[in-house]
Amino acid sequence: MYRCPECGSTNLEVVVEVWATLIQKGDGFETDTTTPTDANHEWGDNSAMRCRDCDAQEIAERFETDASDSPSSES
Repeated sequence: MYRCPECGSTNLEVVVEVWATLIQKGDGFETDTTTPTDANHEWGDNSAMRCRDCDAQEIAERFETDASDSPSSES
């Protein structure tokens, strides 16, 4: 589980690395992430992560929690 270390939110974004097709045209280029055959993407503990609620930014490792940090489902 990942949770913001500042506000506790789970509304997060993470920077991912993805394979993309490079389309070269004249002096420019475009990237297309819909055409690679495997469409794999990766991210890990050192990837940048950001809270969408309070804008806290750290590496993903700092947002990771264990099961005991999760809110209880009991009333």
